[in-house]
Amino acid sequence: MHFIWLSLFIFLSPLIILFFHSLFVRIFHYFKRNTPQMKIALFSVIFTNIPVLIISLIILNFDFKNIFSYIYVLLTFNLLGYFYFSIFSLSESSIRIKTIILIMKNKIKNINELKQYYSKNSTEIRLERLTKWRQIGKVGNDSYILKKYFLFFLSKIFIFFRFLLGLNNSINDKYL
Repeated sequence: MHFIWLSLFIFLSPLIILFFHSLFVRIFHYFKRNTPQMKIALFSVIFTNIPVLIISLIILNFDFKNIFSYIYVLLTFNLLGYFYFSIFSLSESSIRIKTIILIMKNKIKNINELKQYYSKNSTEIRLERLTKWRQIGKVGNDSYILKKYFLFFLSKIFIFFRFLLGLNNSINDKYL
């Protein structure tokens, strides 16, 4: 019976990370700390080990006979935490997703406006890939339009994720 509760708890543990991550984002914002968002995410994953260990102790009735159960919980939780951190860092640093959003929201009309956010070389590489994948199309000399909506809808998931964390007014959102 303990195994079922423990498995369910581990399965839902990314939601615990999301909760603490959202809490820490708001705390850092309240105290006006200019801490990078990925650092806050990493801190959240590391800090959340404490409540996870306490909850797993409660689920296993403080039974210390099988220490491997606790090791399993912490290893599995930290692997899920690494996955969470990877997804979050993707949402923070994906130039393609941000480019798609900028094009869709008509915040950039041509390539020169996009270059104010990124270096010239990275901009050209991303635009070339998006054009090759037929996600965007070139209109005129330096203008682009959205042709397919797959990456745009994927980017909406990341925007919703950022909304849950309370990052709408973040410095990183100046172009989202």
